[in-house]
Amino acid sequence: MTDPVPVQERVTTLLQSLTLDEKLSLCAGKSLWKTKPVERLGIRPFRLTDGPRGVGFHSSGKRCTAFPSGIAQAASWDVDLMARFGEALGQECKAVGGGTILGPAINITRTPLNGRTFEYLSEDPYLNSRLVVPIVKAVQAQGVAACVKHFAANNQETNRMRVSAEVSERALQEIYLPAFKAAVEKGDAWSIMAAYNAVNGVPASENADLLKTKLRQEWGFKGFVVTDWFAARSTRDSAACVKGGLSLEMPGRGFRYNTKKLRASYDRGEFSEAELDDNLRGLLYAMVATGHLDPPTHRGARNTRAHQQLAREMAEASITLLKNDGGLLPLTSANIRKIAVIGPKLKKRNCLPLWGGSAGVWPPYEVTPYLGLRQENHHRFEFVAEPEDADVAVLFVGLSHRPGLDSEVKDRRQLELAGEQEQLIRETVAVNPNTVVVLINGSPIA
Repeated sequence: MTDPVPVQERVTTLLQSLTLDEKLSLCAGKSLWKTKPVERLGIRPFRLTDGPRGVGFHSSGKRCTAFPSGIAQAASWDVDLMARFGEALGQECKAVGGGTILGPAINITRTPLNGRTFEYLSEDPYLNSRLVVPIVKAVQAQGVAACVKHFAANNQETNRMRVSAEVSERALQEIYLPAFKAAVEKGDAWSIMAAYNAVNGVPASENADLLKTKLRQEWGFKGFVVTDWFAARSTRDSAACVKGGLSLEMPGRGFRYNTKKLRASYDRGEFSEAELDDNLRGLLYAMVATGHLDPPTHRGARNTRAHQQLAREMAEASITLLKNDGGLLPLTSANIRKIAVIGPKLKKRNCLPLWGGSAGVWPPYEVTPYLGLRQENHHRFEFVAEPEDADVAVLFVGLSHRPGLDSEVKDRRQLELAGEQEQLIRETVAVNPNTVVVLINGSPIA
């Protein structure tokens, strides 16, 4: 990590060297995941890569380690584990050529029906604030900007680009902003992603109260604000985004930050070059701070044995025992011989590109519950097909990463499991009272 004094000096020099047209060109991406270059000054395209639980295949084209989802990370209550996770996440992002990782995702779990509840840490502002800081620091120690998202009050997926979250200032300060504030003030985050939604009637990507007053003036944020992908389409116009404090529109050539639109707005006197500089300074700051403008010093690492072991350790730390009536667990071969393993989640994979949305990761391998049980059995138990023939039945149910369940874009309609899963639980318990129900889901269920 570069010393902050030379970083600011280099940023000032770059801003003075850029022409107005070059500045305008940097405001929107070149493609789905990269910014535009300024070859004259040696500014290469800066790559942004999903996501909050591992590098997304869809944004990198490479298979990378799939770490547990945000809600599982928070279930560990372990700041040291989060620091190790952040270090690994930064290394994996670096290994695919990324300069910014789009995460961590720290929105408050406002409703358990939110499709992205699985992706966020928790419903507790204090816990979120404690866990986000070590993640951000460790990611950025690898020369990768952490892009903390989604700022702010982004609590639903259905109609997410049209809804306005109406929130009192007290609720913002006590519930929805503390973790973002900690990420900036204590973690020195170099990037923030503006949410799809509006806050109190003003789209997040042009919300000066959020992006300028709170982020920059009150919290001292030095980095850049990027839209969520295509979120600028719900804003008023180009000038509103500039004046609101938006640094970068993604993806592609831009909707509001299209160079022609920006130039026309500038020529009409709707914003000044000084206002443009205020927004771009943070993007250049992140480029310098990550070493993007310097020769690479290390290439990162992905899918290492250490990272895969860490993913398992994080998963183990997140497991929560809800009930253990009669001391049924742990299962031992001393008093149990036959086990029936059943259920719709028994052989299902959970990690595929865009599986669940931008948090989807495609790892080089995935151990399903069935494979894991087979590998760990060592002939201690006999697996049988029917619960009534077993000493114990182990039943795997839960939610998938399909829209309307644990997934981006659409919220859930009910707290309950699917009717057929509930029926399967009742039928299994009826024939074998020694039934262990294993829930695999990232959102609460009734």
